[in-house]
Amino acid sequence: MDARTMGTLKEERLKLEEGMEKLKTELENSLKTEEEKLKVHFETRKEELEKYYEEKLAEIEKELAERSQMTELRNKMQNELEHDKNKSVCDERMYEKLRCEKRLLEDKYRCLKDKYLRLKTDVKISIEKRNKKERTEYSNKYNWFGNGTKQFK
Repeated sequence: MDARTMGTLKEERLKLEEGMEKLKTELENSLKTEEEKLKVHFETRKEELEKYYEEKLAEIEKELAERSQMTELRNKMQNELEHDKNKSVCDERMYEKLRCEKRLLEDKYRCLKDKYLRLKTDVKISIEKRNKKERTEYSNKYNWFGNGTKQFK
């Protein structure tokens, strides 16, 4: 090759390297910008979910407190019922009624407890799925090799 061709090739190579560096810088800047946007988005979403589930938890705690009061009342009524049971046959009907109400309350309590556990599990699973999906999308979008270069598709 002659000197003129070599000089032209070197110039083209330098131009390509400069262009590549410029593109690399632009990609790094856009990556940083996108990363910051994602951080803000996920932090906001996390706060929203935390607030939502704190409210749900407060509702459930309130229901449990009410049930606790109901349990106390039920126990108190059972004690009174046992004292009065010896008085008359009419009290037996009342006892059966209270017993049925007790069973209903126990069933309701059990259902709410199961619902709380399912909700808690569903929340954990949905957060894990979301995080896994976001990691997968992020890794697919920015498929980096171990040496720090990016694969272009």
